[in-house]
Amino acid sequence: MWICRNCNLQKPPIAFTPELDESGWFFLCPGCWHRNALIGIREEDGPLEMIQPRLARSSVKPWKG
Repeated sequence: MWICRNCNLQKPPIAFTPELDESGWFFLCPGCWHRNALIGIREEDGPLEMIQPRLARSSVKPWKG
């Protein structure tokens, strides 16, 4: 689940469209339009996964391309 940090709306990631701007990856909450940060992680030879920073596992390094 992705959770809006402003209004606490909870929806599965498929319900949001991740966007990228000069500040990085984010999704806009459809309930309150709050900008919520995302980070991309990739485990060795795995797919890129977008997650919320507070949900990131400390053992996984952010993907840098």
